[in-house]
Amino acid sequence: MTKMQTRRAQKVVDHFKQVLSPSGRKAVTETHFEELALMVESAIEAAILEEVAGYAHRLEEVIEEMKHNAAIFDETSALAEPQARQ
Repeated sequence: MTKMQTRRAQKVVDHFKQVLSPSGRKAVTETHFEELALMVESAIEAAILEEVAGYAHRLEEVIEEMKHNAAIFDETSALAEPQARQ
């Protein structure tokens, strides 16, 4: 995990600590808060990976479209060359 994700997860945990009641803060140990931070980091990582996978898929679609357009251009150019020589 990156430092940025770790910091973001810690901010979430710190905010959670603030919204807990005093009795809730006493009941939840630091180990629990550390586990929560790891779960938040994992959730952030999963969300980032999903986004990256979506970007990769869209890039693949754009590449295929560009290849298709280049092939059409090549075919059109090849047909126009004989006419240009006349």
